[in-house]
Amino acid sequence: MEEHQARLVAEAMRRLGIPGVAAPVAETTGEWAIYDRSAAPRRDITARARAAVRERLGARQGLPWSDVPPARGFVFPRLGRRP
Repeated sequence: MEEHQARLVAEAMRRLGIPGVAAPVAETTGEWAIYDRSAAPRRDITARARAAVRERLGARQGLPWSDVPPARGFVFPRLGRRP
């Protein structure tokens, strides 16, 4: 996955209390993954991390890897009474 996606997954994991860190797979490839720890030896837990976040939040949360297309529309704020 790309760096931006990995950071989004890591942030969602942090907020949900799921352990793991986002880090580059190799400096030359540009690919990122989710690992169980920041220091070696570490295991790639990207698939488990995605599944855990998806299970807790659900697929309809607009996650970057979601199979559900994004919803578009307008948001109209409540303006209250006008004088």
